[in-house]
Amino acid sequence: MRVARRSLLSAGLLACAAPVRADRPVHDGAGRSALVPRVIRRVFPAGPPAAILLYTLAPDLMAGWSARVPGPHNAPFLLPEAVALPDVCRLTGRDNTANMEAILRHRPDPLLDYGAVAPT
Repeated sequence: MRVARRSLLSAGLLACAAPVRADRPVHDGAGRSALVPRVIRRVFPAGPPAAILLYTLAPDLMAGWSARVPGPHNAPFLLPEAVALPDVCRLTGRDNTANMEAILRHRPDPLLDYGAVAPT
């Protein structure tokens, strides 16, 4: 089950944040490609849709929640470990709060983005 989740997660990867050994290319909806690391230990979600997708597929790999830590009303529906995850900066959308230092502090293997694909 865990291998299947990680394979499915790999299909949505857009970029690798750290230089690690990669073993296969992945193509996104905009036609870009990136190399997927052989071992993924920590994934940085680019925005709230990516955080929800990542929680659904592999909550044990989450670096944190993108700009929206679940409130107490959501806690009963989430794993305790996921509720305790920090708020990480957001890379996408109008509320972009990202900076390179904040991203690197979380030491992600890849970054994951999910949502609408547009020229911008």
